[in-house]
Amino acid sequence: MLRLVLLRLMAARTLDTIVVATTAADEDDAIETEVSKLGLPCVRGHSWDVLARFRQAAHEYPGHLFVRVCADNPFVDPRQVDSLVRFERDGGYDLAYNHRPECGLPDGVGAEVVTDAVLDRLDTVAVAQDHREHVTLYAYDHPDEFRLGALVSANVAGAGYRLDVDYPEDLEFVRALYAALPGRNAPLWSTRTLVRTLDKHPDLPSLRRQRIVATATLA
Repeated sequence: MLRLVLLRLMAARTLDTIVVATTAADEDDAIETEVSKLGLPCVRGHSWDVLARFRQAAHEYPGHLFVRVCADNPFVDPRQVDSLVRFERDGGYDLAYNHRPECGLPDGVGAEVVTDAVLDRLDTVAVAQDHREHVTLYAYDHPDEFRLGALVSANVAGAGYRLDVDYPEDLEFVRALYAALPGRNAPLWSTRTLVRTLDKHPDLPSLRRQRIVATATLA
């Protein structure tokens, strides 16, 4: 799955470097081994403080803009990443994104772009564990402190589909979707192709782990 993420990102035209940031735990040695097979760098750091790990990678591989992609999104779309980087450059945002529900894309194909200055600031002001674990969450929780830009898709449907992997059942869904996708352009399927395939196979999403929501009513 990690290889699929990286192969798709390597097709993005706006990225100069792709860095995998994982933990220093022995159990993640396999990640570094897999990354090295593709000739890409791997930075290893804190286990739960992902913001610190992300900042470490940014220090070792400096730049002005950093694209954050979660490795549990095997179908991240390089075209959507390129569109987002251009959107950020044109708008001069502190943080630009196309991965949240309001952007209209399936969950798991988008990303975030943050400037180096804002990343430094987040590393300073974000102290709560949730804000350290989720890297940019502080900015979304304090929108008055940052210039946020949402890139809304006008050409791709399928906003209700979830293509991320959180549970073993979700991995089975991804495997089934992968098998159903056309051989042409593999593994660089567009988001439109992903959505069309899911539309043709409405049974596939049922393979995902079903979320259970508890509600309470006062008598």
